[in-house]
Amino acid sequence: MGRLLTSAAVVAVAVAVLPAPAGAAEPAPFDLLVPDVGVSTITGSYLPVVIASNGTPAPASLDGVRLTVDTTGAGFASVTLDGQDCSTGCDLGSLGGPDAWRVPQLFATAPGAAVGTSGSVQVTIEADGFDPVVTTAALTATDVNVVAGPATATYNVPNSTTKAQVVLQVTNLGSTTVTDLTWRLVGDTGLRWRPGGPDVNCGYGGPGVPSSAFYGPEQFCDVHNFNLEPGQTYELRDTGVLTPGATSGDQFAFEATFWAGDGAEQVTDVLRELPGMHYYSHGINVPQRIPEGTGAPAAPGTAVTGTITVD
Repeated sequence: MGRLLTSAAVVAVAVAVLPAPAGAAEPAPFDLLVPDVGVSTITGSYLPVVIASNGTPAPASLDGVRLTVDTTGAGFASVTLDGQDCSTGCDLGSLGGPDAWRVPQLFATAPGAAVGTSGSVQVTIEADGFDPVVTTAALTATDVNVVAGPATATYNVPNSTTKAQVVLQVTNLGSTTVTDLTWRLVGDTGLRWRPGGPDVNCGYGGPGVPSSAFYGPEQFCDVHNFNLEPGQTYELRDTGVLTPGATSGDQFAFEATFWAGDGAEQVTDVLRELPGMHYYSHGINVPQRIPEGTGAPAAPGTAVTGTITVD
């Protein structure tokens, strides 16, 4: 019996020290973050998906990246990938290094759902050579009805050194006061979001921007504890954009997305984990109310698309 136990122990040790099979997956060098949000039954709501470095040495590029969404736990909502020709699963290819780890936002709709209905979605990110990373986000149906404006924003600048003052607006078409607002702007590579002075709680930067550069093609900001009453429109007046290095005829596109009411602060918390971003603290250029009826024609939802053209 003693010999048998000894032999078994030797076998166990031998098994324990065997090398891992070639090509075995390793723990991923990133965390996956998706905020809990309120999903408007009227306009729908965006859900940012953030891949954030967890301190583990990262490869030069994440390859074979795939994003998958399971909505089984939130049957009242439909979730798609913003701007992608795929629904619950999408191959995203290669993402480059950590500062370029950007994946599409999700967009959730819940038409006909009773306000307060809740559930969760499961989001998975896979990449070649790494274990899948999974997270869940809670969705709750709300009656918040805040829309963005203008529906399309077109700007022209005479040269690459002239700043265009991008004017964005939000209007409360609902019946309840909104006290939290977060907005995110993402533009083509080459854009530089740059305010005229200290902005509200903002982050700047984005993929392809050197760490020494403060501004870049991405910006997100938030303002809390202000009252966007039913029927009111607020204007974000100090969002400037430059196109350094551009030549005549160059055109750049951007998209602005907004979150209002429940979940807006959670969105900010997640966007703060985007790699390659730099931050302002609270400043002075908060959104300003404009007279009722003077706003630009609004979009049907919480997104604005725009272009900047260098003449």
